[in-house]
Amino acid sequence: MAPQPHGMRHDFALDRKQLEGYKTSRILAGIPVDKWGDFDVVCSSINQHFPDVEASKAISLFKHSLNAINRNTTSMPMQLYTDRLLIFLSKKPTKDRFLSTYSRVMQKTAIQSTVDHAKAKNDLKAELVGTLLVGNALDKQAQDVLAGNTLPSASASSSLSASADDPPSSTVDVISSVNNTQSCEDEDEDTDECTGIIISTKSTIERAAMKIHKRYSQGCTVSCAERSIMSSGLSGILDFVNANEDGQRSLFGASQWMKMLAQYEHTFKEALTFARPSHLEEVLTHMIHLCERSKEAAARMYLAKAKEAHDMDEDSIMGLGLVSQLFDSLTIHRTMLDPLRRIRPTEYDVAFKLWLPLFDRLFAGTHISTRIAETSNAFTATNKQAIYANDPHHATAFKIDIRFVHNCPHTSRMIDIAAAEAALDGSANDKIIKDNAKLLREGKDILDGLLNISLEQHAANAMMGIVIQLDGFQGAVSSIHLDQDGVYVALPRQRLQYPRSTSSLRRFSDTVDALLALRDQLCSISAVISNQMDLYKDKRASLGSKHARPATAIPPHHLTKKQRATWYSPPHNNPSLSHLPPLPLLSDED
Repeated sequence: MAPQPHGMRHDFALDRKQLEGYKTSRILAGIPVDKWGDFDVVCSSINQHFPDVEASKAISLFKHSLNAINRNTTSMPMQLYTDRLLIFLSKKPTKDRFLSTYSRVMQKTAIQSTVDHAKAKNDLKAELVGTLLVGNALDKQAQDVLAGNTLPSASASSSLSASADDPPSSTVDVISSVNNTQSCEDEDEDTDECTGIIISTKSTIERAAMKIHKRYSQGCTVSCAERSIMSSGLSGILDFVNANEDGQRSLFGASQWMKMLAQYEHTFKEALTFARPSHLEEVLTHMIHLCERSKEAAARMYLAKAKEAHDMDEDSIMGLGLVSQLFDSLTIHRTMLDPLRRIRPTEYDVAFKLWLPLFDRLFAGTHISTRIAETSNAFTATNKQAIYANDPHHATAFKIDIRFVHNCPHTSRMIDIAAAEAALDGSANDKIIKDNAKLLREGKDILDGLLNISLEQHAANAMMGIVIQLDGFQGAVSSIHLDQDGVYVALPRQRLQYPRSTSSLRRFSDTVDALLALRDQLCSISAVISNQMDLYKDKRASLGSKHARPATAIPPHHLTKKQRATWYSPPHNNPSLSHLPPLPLLSDED
């Protein structure tokens, strides 16, 4: 029995453009995945695309397509399914059945071709004979008229006149139908003008984005705020992080905006929450008191003694570790942090020398690590290159300052789970808005990548995209979620503050809570990834499949149908090269 797809809709099919992006033939284009193990369907498609290939070549073409899909797809369920199909095809009985089926399809095609050829010849003969008979009859009638033997009767003339003046009943019906339709449309327009239409959130942001993109692609000047509306809207992102009046907020009424924000905050209220342990609270309070009295040395001694306690919980240990890291960085980089210094630190000085050590300390001993120096998310790179595959310019993915990745045990694979972007302290508003728009799309791609490796519903429910925007010594953590209506919702979460001296330790206490909440959330996502990867391995080498008794297919999670493509900036930021992502059709309700 052929393997069944786990975690995918059985009616899902790849289109021709996707297969071209995978650099393989189109033999599987439009075929639902649950039919890929049906050799009658697959062999017919191969024969249709390559009518001259033999059976042995046909199975090679099928395997090549499966390997190309497995190598290029970002969907773990698809990788699992193609893996299992390739194993299934490697078995001798399966291979013999495929060759037999293909030979039968070739014979059937040859017979059908012979039948079609004979039918075409017969049709041509009938057409030629019929044309000759009609031609002879017309010639005879014309000769009779010229000789005066046959004249059109009055009744015939009347009939011809009536036929000319009165259209056929079918034509009348069509005209009536068109008039009725036009009348209904006019009535609908009048009704809409009177009563108005309640336009969905999703439609509102997409339509606004499409209007701006039309101007953008024509080379018209687009402001930073408009570009933010365009890039988020074309990607299906509802941006609550940027609450400026010229952002997406301008597309809605003030009360509607606040109502939507409250609703989404309630829906996703469990994300990135943290309760500070009592022991950590006690130590922080005493250290703040000492530092504000300029007793840094005493604070250090108290911190060292507190870290030696044997009954501390894990969060307290990590929180005190962050404070210890802060004290070390303030000592090492005292010159850089001097507010009277003429040369200001660069954005990377602050990001990599101050913030990065905190992040690395935060995830020490876990499967999570950081990647720096503007590296790219492989998921984003694959998708952008597929969209701009036919453009002569090389398409590159977002360059991210700090990526947080899950390192899969026993493999070299890294899966992005969060991203951070740094800006110079006191950067212009346009730079901050631009970085936010870029981060939100990167966060959406992170979420889509995590959903693509989720075989089970509970795993998909736990996934979110997390992004961190750093502006010098400040920062903000935001989360991106996919709701049941197919809207990617970006919500602001915690604020981050990096003190310039130990006397400002009080400002850092809330940052400790925010970082510990970030750790809990990312470690939770990391654990779910490990769980799904283990399930992937189990299904790939299933004992039941080896005995031809495969387990029941895992149904796809319901967010699969809600996902949508991301809009990426065109190569070299050339507006004329911009490709729109495939937008879902707006329903009548919209």
